[in-house]
This record gives sequence, C-alpha cells and structure tokens, in this order.
Amino acid sequence: MPAFRSLNISTKLLLSALAFVLPVAMLSVFMDLSFRYDIRIAETELAGITHLRSSAPLMRLSAEHQYMRTVADHGSLDAQARLSAIEADIDTLLDAIDARHIEFVKAIDNAPEGVASVFQDKLTPADLRRSWAKAKDGDAGASERFQNTIRQFFRGVADCSQLAVDPALDSAYLVDAIVFAVPESLAHQHETKQTVFKHLMGEKTMDSSLQATIDTHIVRHENDMQFILGGGQSALMMDDYFYGRSPGLQTRFKAILDQYHGNTTELIRLLRDFHSNGSMSPGFDAVCDAALSDLDELFTIGLDELQALIEKRLTSYRTWRAMGYGFSALALLLAAILLLRTYLSVTGSINKVRRYSADVRAGDYNAEVEGYLGGEMQELADGISQMVNELKHKLGYLDGILNGLTVPCLVVDTEERLTFINQHYLDLYEREGTPDDYLGLTVGEFYYGDSERNTLTGRALRENRTFRIDEVEGETNKGNPLFVRYDVAPIHDLDGNLTGAFSVITDLTRLKQQQSQILFDATHDKLTGLPNRVLFADRIRRTATHAAKTEDHGYAVLLLDVDNFKHVNDSLGHGFGDLLITNIAGRLNTLIRSCDVLARLGGDEFALLLDPVSGPDEALELAGRVHSKFAAPFIINGHEIFATTGIGIVVDTDDTRSPDDILRDADTAMYRAKDKGTGRSQLFDQSMHDAAREHLELETDMKRGVERDEFVPYYQPIIDLKSGQISGFEALVRWNHPTKGLVPPGRFIPLAEQNGQVVPMGKRMLEQALTQATVWQREIPGYEKLTMSVNLAVPQLMRPDMPQVVAKILADTGMSPAQVKLEITESGLMGNAQQALEAQRKLKALGVSLSIDDFGTGYSSLSYLSRFPFDFLKVDQSFVFVMQDNEENMEIVRSIVSLAHSLGKKIIAEGVETPEQLALLRNLGCEYGQGYLFAKPLPTEKARSLLEKNPTW
Repeated sequence: MPAFRSLNISTKLLLSALAFVLPVAMLSVFMDLSFRYDIRIAETELAGITHLRSSAPLMRLSAEHQYMRTVADHGSLDAQARLSAIEADIDTLLDAIDARHIEFVKAIDNAPEGVASVFQDKLTPADLRRSWAKAKDGDAGASERFQNTIRQFFRGVADCSQLAVDPALDSAYLVDAIVFAVPESLAHQHETKQTVFKHLMGEKTMDSSLQATIDTHIVRHENDMQFILGGGQSALMMDDYFYGRSPGLQTRFKAILDQYHGNTTELIRLLRDFHSNGSMSPGFDAVCDAALSDLDELFTIGLDELQALIEKRLTSYRTWRAMGYGFSALALLLAAILLLRTYLSVTGSINKVRRYSADVRAGDYNAEVEGYLGGEMQELADGISQMVNELKHKLGYLDGILNGLTVPCLVVDTEERLTFINQHYLDLYEREGTPDDYLGLTVGEFYYGDSERNTLTGRALRENRTFRIDEVEGETNKGNPLFVRYDVAPIHDLDGNLTGAFSVITDLTRLKQQQSQILFDATHDKLTGLPNRVLFADRIRRTATHAAKTEDHGYAVLLLDVDNFKHVNDSLGHGFGDLLITNIAGRLNTLIRSCDVLARLGGDEFALLLDPVSGPDEALELAGRVHSKFAAPFIINGHEIFATTGIGIVVDTDDTRSPDDILRDADTAMYRAKDKGTGRSQLFDQSMHDAAREHLELETDMKRGVERDEFVPYYQPIIDLKSGQISGFEALVRWNHPTKGLVPPGRFIPLAEQNGQVVPMGKRMLEQALTQATVWQREIPGYEKLTMSVNLAVPQLMRPDMPQVVAKILADTGMSPAQVKLEITESGLMGNAQQALEAQRKLKALGVSLSIDDFGTGYSSLSYLSRFPFDFLKVDQSFVFVMQDNEENMEIVRSIVSLAHSLGKKIIAEGVETPEQLALLRNLGCEYGQGYLFAKPLPTEKARSLLEKNPTW
C-alpha cells in the first residue's frame, strides 16, 4: 500500500495501536454483556429455588391430607385430629406462599423480558387457594386436582426462574430429578398407601380390579424411581465437568439417593408380594413412610445442592468477569510498551529485513530482501539469504522423506502444535480436508477439541523420552472403532535442544477384529449365532459355582433333539435343514428369559440353561411350552414342516459335577424321553444314570469280548417235519462273560447293532458256525449234508464287501454254499429295500440259501417279497404260540404258509413247543420246525451229542 508506506513511523504505530485496542475493547464489552446475562439468569434461578424451598411442605401436606381424610372416613379420631392440623398448616403455608410470591415476581423482573408476565398467565397463588378450597370440602377428586395444581405451580416456578432450562448439565439433571420427578413420586406414594389402607379396611377386595390398580402403582413407582435415579446419577456423573466437584452433592445427596433407591425397591417388592398372595406384609407402613421421608429429604437436600451449584457458578461468572477486565487492561498496557520500544528501535533497513524474515518464516523460501541495504546490513541480508537457501534444500529433502512415508505420522513443535501431518493419518481417523488444514492445532485439539487435554505426545515432550502404547482403543471422526499402536519420540536439534516430537501410528483394527471374530467363532455356532458346546459348558460351570455359594439356588439344563431331522435333510436337502435349524433357534429364543442361555450343541441338538429355577416343576413347565411352540408348523420356502423334539432335563444344585456330567445326564434323559415317543420330556433321575453306566460298561466289555472270543455260537436244531429228523442247525450267538456269566442276547445284540460291533461279531459267528458244520459233516455219519443257518444283521448285509467276506469264509472253511442259510430279519430288509435287494442278489450268486427271519412282525409289501431272492420264510414264534387259541390265529399262520408256497418258498416254523403245535404245522404243510419241543440252543458238545443220538420226532 503506497499511501501507508508514505506515513511516518509514529502514524503507523498509532494506527497499529488503534487496530489492536478497538477489537480488545469490543471483546471486553461483549464479554461483559455475556457475563451480565449469565449472572442475571443465575440470580433468577436462586430466587426460584428460594420460592420452591418455602413452598416444599405443601406437596407433602396435600398428599398426607388426602390420605388422612381416607383414614378419618373409617372412624379414626386420631386421623380426624391430624386432618384438622394439616388443614391449618396448609392455610398458614398458603399465606406464606402469597407473601413469598410477591418477592419472587419482583426478583424475576430482572430475568429475560416477559418471564414475569408469562408466570402470571401460567399460574398464581390464587389458583392454589381456589383448588385448596375445593379439596378442603372433602371431594376426593378435588384433592387430586389440588395436588396436580401444586405440581403445576412448582413447574411454573421452575420455568419462570429458568431452572427448567439450566445451562449446566449437572444442575439441569438435578432440576429434572428433584423439582419435576419428586412431587410426582410423592403423590404416587400416598396413593399407594391409600389403596393398601382401603384394602386392609375391607373397602377393596383382592380382585382383578385391585390387582390392576396395584400393577399401576408398581409401574408408577418403577418409572418414578428410574427417572429420579437417572437424573440424580447423571447429576453426580456430570458434577466434575462443571465448575468443580461439589462435596455435598457427592455425599449428602448421593447418600439420600441411595437410601431412597433401597426403600423404594423394597416397597415395590412388598407390592409385588401383595399382588401375588393378596396379603400385605406388616412392615409395609414402615417401608412406605421411610420412602416418603426419603422423598422429603431428597427434595430438601436436592434444593440445597442445586442452590450450591448455582451459587458456585455465579461466583465463577463474577470471577471470570473481573479477570477479563484485568487481562484486557494488561494486554493494552503490554501493547503500549511494545509499540513504544518498537518505535525507538526500528529503522527502515531492519523493517525490510524483518519483512523478509517474516516471509521466510511463513514458508516463502523464494522471497528476497527489498532493494539494496548497503554496508553491514547488506552483508547481513546476504548471509540470511544464503542460510535460507541451504535451509530450503534441507527442508525439501526432509519433506520428501515425510511425504513418502506410507504409515500415519505427525510432527509437533515444543508447544505440541502440529507442524506436519500426512494424509494417511487423516485417512486413518476419517478426517475431512487436507493436512494443511490442521497445521497449528495442538494434539489435544486435533484428537479431543481441547488444547488442555493431556496427551502421550505432550508427555514425551515434558519427559524428553520415547513412549509406546501397544494398544489404544478409540474411534474415528465418524464414530468407527479404532485400535492402534502409538509410538512417539522427541526430536532434538544438532545442539541437543528439544525442538518437537515425532509420532507414528500402526493400525491394529483389522487384527483386533480378526481376533474378536476368531474368539466368537470358537464359542458360537456359525449357523445360528448361538453359544456352542464350549461356551455352554463354561456357562454351566459358572452357574454351578455361583449356585454353590448361594443358598437354595437351583438351575436346570434342558437338552433338546429334533425328532426325525435326518429325514428333513435327506428329503429336502441340507440347505433346507439349516433353515429349519435357524427357525427352531428363533422360536426357542422367544421362550427364555434374559438370564437364561440357549445354545446349539451341534446337528439338531439344542440346550437350555435355566438360571435360576425354583425346582423341577419350573423346568418341566418350560419344556411343556417348548412342545407347545413346536406344535405350529415351520413355514420354510413355502413348505409346512412339522417338527417335534425330545427333551431331557437335569435339575441340579451340586457344584461337584462337571458340565460334561450334566450334559451326559441330560442326554440320557433325552433318549429316555425319545423311547416314549415323539414330543416327550423326561426328568433325569439316578436310576437312569445307573442304567447308562451299566450300558457303558457293557459296551466296553463287548469290545473286549469280541477281541477275546467271548462270543460263542449255540446251536438249535432245525427239524425236517416230513422225516422228523434233524436237517440242520441255527447258530445263535451267546456271550460268555468272564464275570457275569452267560449274558442273554436281548441285552447285548441291540447294543452291538448300535455301536457297530455286530459286524465283527457276526463275521466271527459265521466263521465258527461253518467250521463246526464241516466238522460234524465229516465226523458224524448220516449228516454229510447238514445245513447251518447263520443270522446276518442289517449292518452286515448293507456292507459293500459282505459278499466277498462270505465267499472267503466259505473258501476257508470248505463249507458247501448249498448247505449254508443266511437269515435276514424282515424289518431289516424293508429299511432300505432297494439296497437290500442288491445285497441279496450278490449273496445269492455265491450259491447260499437266504431266509427271511421273524416273518409277520415287519411290514413287507408283496411286491418286494416277490422280488427278494430268498428260499425260506421263517414264521415268527409269536404266531405259533397263539395259533391254537382261535380260528383267526390259525388262519394267519395258514395264510403265511400259503403265501410262501405261492411264491415257491419253503416254511420254517419257529417256537414249536408242544406236540399239538407240531401236528398242526405238519397238517398246514410246513417243511421245517424249530423250538424247545426239539431242543433249546445248545453248546457245541451237547449239539454234537444230540446229532450222534440221531433222534426222530
């Protein structure tokens, strides 16, 4: 600006002084106006508190008046006397409120314009008197309206005194809790007391109407307590953030708040008991009076602490106002001194050099000194220019290094202000703008918006040493979670002087997310998101530990298994089965409490942990609700799926049992329930455990028994009914247990079929039986064509290598296939008819005979019977036993024989025990018979002796 350059230094300094003084003066004026406004608001609030404190007894007296009127109406003379005293107190108090109200209106005249008139329009003490006159006449509804008028009066005082819009959160929360919530709660407490009194006096009986009223009281008290506690605790929490910590608020107020919480919680519990059993605890009046007393104290102490907070804020306003004036005056004085010294020392040449230096300092390293200075000043200017050029090259080198870094980093000066920050840093914290937008901010301002906040960078500067925090949890500017490792180190110049600090951040967020996901996946089911077996076992362990420390604390474990789930997978696909599982999980989730645990253990197994439970009935009741929930079909992709479940239940209070033990017992009970049918529940008892243990022992012994050849064949003769002589034997497996003796087949054969031991056991029986048959054929005259029948279990039949196994045994023993009969149960054939048909054809190709065992007990279709390549049909002994009872039973046997003969098959009748049965079977045309009439199953030596006798029947 040429005009400015033409001015002398005095004029320039004068203009500079004016440019500085005017903004400072304007800021001072605006600061004063702001503080004056805040002070007026605080003084108005204090006037409102004074008015509320003097009016506070009115809310208690009005509620007590309504209650005493109810008591007096039931003939209590003491209540009548107390009622008169209360009415006198209210009249006196209303007079005092009239006087106080005049002072209050004067006080709020200093408040923002229009507040007083708003209050006049909103509510006046005259409204209180009119409402009191109606309530005093005995109208119950008028009493409630009088109390409502009081609360409106309190709200009007709070609104007009600015308490309702208090600028500080601690006092604002306190106003919400005390001024607005306590009067409401006090009225509700008296209403509850009045309702209980009427019930006790016989005016109200415990019916659905009274129960609904009690429910309403409970909900009101819970809501009141939640609002009061929420406001009070928020005020306590915010206390540190506004004008320093308030000892009274943290001690007196917190103590009465906790006391109120305890007494009101107990009052709600008594009301719940009253609602449940219809009788009120004798301690109700004491608890109710204690809660009422707490509310009175809460209101009084709350107003005291509210006044203390506002007075502290008022003091702060006045202090800062005075400090503002002082600092402004000091700033003006310092400016005047600085300008004077500048005027005395500055010359034109130095001004040029200073401007040049300022340009360089601002980052303009291409700047030059204006004009020629001459003499030493020119040498000085040239030297400075040379240093600037060297510095420019070095800074360019460093800038290239910093900008080339791919990790988030920043550099600060000794005042912790940003001198460098790269784009990676801003991207990590999701900040808008460019790095230049943030230069000059302190680290505290960058992170928290507060330059006074302590930071690790500031600590590194203060302590002049390197720091690292391996993991810091925070969030980005957009609220996304962030985990980082923070490294910061001080920076020194060549002389070792501290010049700033350098910080590097490593982003750990993805690593933490992966770790969290790994932990979640390890403890939760991927399909449903429910806890898995690992987490469920941990919850059982914790529950058992807690139960051991708590008297009469029980818990229950329910194990659920979906019936016929495999059929859904096989028929509709595994994807459909997964959808069914997620739907089941959703239904089960609707049945449990927040304190319970639902888990998926795998497959179609779910488990429930109920904690706590009162006993078995509660667990059984939940099981019943589960069955009811399963009654409705599951709609999946347009399909209706009906599912049922078996439920095993363990109710336990013993902490000595492991989760595996408990789940094992629940599994035992569940399978016992499934044995009863679909959709059943079973409570575990010790007998099940004993049976399961015996089952396990038997299974373990069986595996050893197969290895030790403890399973031996017993032989029962098969008689040719035409000749009456032995035509062959059926080899029946028996278990010669080393300690239990001979174990009946019914105890171990089903178990062997379950655990797969029937396959090696059956193979061994076939080897022994055919080996023995060849010995008898060779050594006993007349039995060269003795046949041997051996049972094939379904798992054996369905094995792909079974034909090869049979062929090898035939080759090893030398037994003719024509003398070998392989017996297969009817039900086993129909389990998978097509696969069974293929297996029979392959066995038949070896030359052996096939026999259908236990015919009549299954569900064979004639189409399959005609296709199966069997040679013999064995009539089940159950039909033989009863065929003499009536003609209908005889016809059943006759039909079976006719069916077999029509298909070209021969008949073997089982269970022949009497000569009469033998005669009937011969008359029916049965070819062979087998039963106790001829002989029981015999060990090898006795069977040989029978053959050597060559008996005839």
